[in-house]
Amino acid sequence: MLDEKRCAGTFDQLILIAGPRLLDVLREQLSESTRRLVKVESNQELMRPTQESLRSHLAGYVRV
Repeated sequence: MLDEKRCAGTFDQLILIAGPRLLDVLREQLSESTRRLVKVESNQELMRPTQESLRSHLAGYVRV
């Protein structure tokens, strides 16, 4: 799905936030072209994050 969306121009950057095991699986499954668009990776499990907690978590990485 991410490759399809990338090819359709839906995004030009990715931020991956997932638990350590899922993040490893995602990394393995991403195509090289999509992998190049990953700007931030976080291997933390955020259970039901709110917009505010995501903003806080990502503040050091990206402008939110």
